[in-house]
Amino acid sequence: MNPVANIFNNTVTQIKKLTYNTNNKMKMKLNKKFVTLLAAGVTASSASAMTVAIGGDTSDAEATATGGVGAINNNTILAGSYYGAGPGVAAVFAFQLPTLVAGESFSAASLDLNLTGISGTPTFNGDLVGIRSNSSNAVLGSDYSGGTLLHDDYVTTASTAGSQVSDDFAAWLNTQTAGEFVFIRVEADIDVSGGVGSFTGYNFTTANSGTPTLNVTIVPEPSSTALLGLGGLALILRRRK
Repeated sequence: MNPVANIFNNTVTQIKKLTYNTNNKMKMKLNKKFVTLLAAGVTASSASAMTVAIGGDTSDAEATATGGVGAINNNTILAGSYYGAGPGVAAVFAFQLPTLVAGESFSAASLDLNLTGISGTPTFNGDLVGIRSNSSNAVLGSDYSGGTLLHDDYVTTASTAGSQVSDDFAAWLNTQTAGEFVFIRVEADIDVSGGVGSFTGYNFTTANSGTPTLNVTIVPEPSSTALLGLGGLALILRRRK
């Protein structure tokens, strides 16, 4: 719970307790306008959260199992395998994170990619993996492996073409560097490094022809002034009890 909202709720509880004592000997007259202002302050604090849709960078590409980078400037990229017996490829997307001010963080984050279709007959699903952040937007061959699983079975053999929205991964995003490019890939959930058939896997629209989107919600640090004010009110009420 938001710390400001938590203190407000505790303060309201104190007010309710003091409105009537156990013997009904004393009644406290509440300043309703003051309580309303407190509620409005907490609401304003919560409302200050901001949702941002970050479009993908046109540097998105395919990282290969052999350490290469391909399909640069293509309209679609593949997560699966290339022609014949090689090599395995992962679809890597780049997004430039907004710069945060002191105390701000991401409270929600999800990825929305457009699946254009499934090539061949894959025997694997596609997982979503967070890779790294960097000041450069360049996809690297090393982006094919490593990282943190963000969404298991992000796409499956039963997926249909269209928007694919991921699970929330704000916790991982908060470990990356704000203002830099963050890299996220879709990869086969089995080893396809040696290839599993000609052009087999999941095809996604790139930023060159579509709108890969990273949706984030940014929340500020709770106002220290609001915390002190609400905490002070609670202390005064306890003393008057």
